Amino acid sequence: MTDRVTRLAFVFCGQGAEVPRMGLDLAEHVPAARALLDRASAVAGVDVPRVLAMGGTDFQRTAVIQPMLTAVTLAVSTELARRGVRPVLVAGHSLGELAAWSAAGGITASTAIELAGVRGRLMEREATRHPGSMLAFGGDDPGAALELGRAHGEVVVAAHNARDEWTLAGDRRALGAIAARFPTTRIPVQGAWHSPAMAAAVQELEAALRAASAVPPTIGLVANRTGELVEDPATIPALLAGQLVRPIAWVRTLETFAAASITHVIAVGPSKVMRGLVRKNLGARVTILAAETVTDLDALAELA
Repeated sequence: MTDRVTRLAFVFCGQGAEVPRMGLDLAEHVPAARALLDRASAVAGVDVPRVLAMGGTDFQRTAVIQPMLTAVTLAVSTELARRGVRPVLVAGHSLGELAAWSAAGGITASTAIELAGVRGRLMEREATRHPGSMLAFGGDDPGAALELGRAHGEVVVAAHNARDEWTLAGDRRALGAIAARFPTTRIPVQGAWHSPAMAAAVQELEAALRAASAVPPTIGLVANRTGELVEDPATIPALLAGQLVRPIAWVRTLETFAAASITHVIAVGPSKVMRGLVRKNLGARVTILAAETVTDLDALAELA
């Protein structure tokens, strides 16, 4: 590893990182992990282990993906904690903030899965009411692309993921105009997340978050909206609900990790996307590790 004193952070992926069969390996070996998948089944109203194994249309539905992915990532982080692997900071990308809040000790895993179900249903509803989509944009500044798109409809920055990596969200016509002129990749989601299209869901989600049984986190939580450490736990519901219509400040989030002298970052759950973003932002400044399968968890034992 390294001669530096280990300072560990966890990052939790958001919707779009899900992959078939994620979490099933762990659920086969750890009863507590299987129980969290079963909790997701109850919340989503589908057989989550079956969806993970077989796929199908439910694997593409926001109202299913969000509690399912939250259950998988929390199954992993709960097992890491049981094995003594504990971070000093956590952060989650978009949906991943709910799992991060739980891993920080603010809410139970079961509550996080339930809230992910509420979030997923609200976002799916608003995507039906206000059709839209998202694009990954490569470049130092999306200003010209936004200007072009806004001549055709509403479009905003939904996330700043790396210096030259952005996510744009908005009307399909506006995004189509951008895609015809600039290098972009369509993101296969149901709606325009982190944009004004989700505005009607914010108040309802915040009410659900405030009604949850929460306690002050015992581990530092870095918020998406600000990219900074949450100082007042009472602000967490507003921060997590408000990010439905505000961009994800992921670059700033990882800068906060660096400023806190983090040495190791574990990407919890499906990790390919998260490991790539950590690498693009922090490079050789941290050791980047995966935690998804039982084999991954065994390899992390020395961090306990």
